[in-house]
Amino acid sequence: MAKTKQVNAAAETPADKKNRLMAEGKIALAEYTARADAVDKNTQRLRALRLAKEAADREAALLNPPPEKPKRKTASKK
Repeated sequence: MAKTKQVNAAAETPADKKNRLMAEGKIALAEYTARADAVDKNTQRLRALRLAKEAADREAALLNPPPEKPKRKTASKK
């Protein structure tokens, strides 16, 4: 089986090799851009969710302020 690969590789002309490498490169670039687009889309979705949550938290804080902490009495000096 190793001999058939060597024979096929030796029978491949430089033009064939160049064409094969160009095709592999186009496929790799397409996969790379598809992954990058998916990451960008997910980043935009997560950013929108985070901004919506922060806005809701700000609104909730304005409507329901946290209770004030009770003031402690200081010890009297003797």
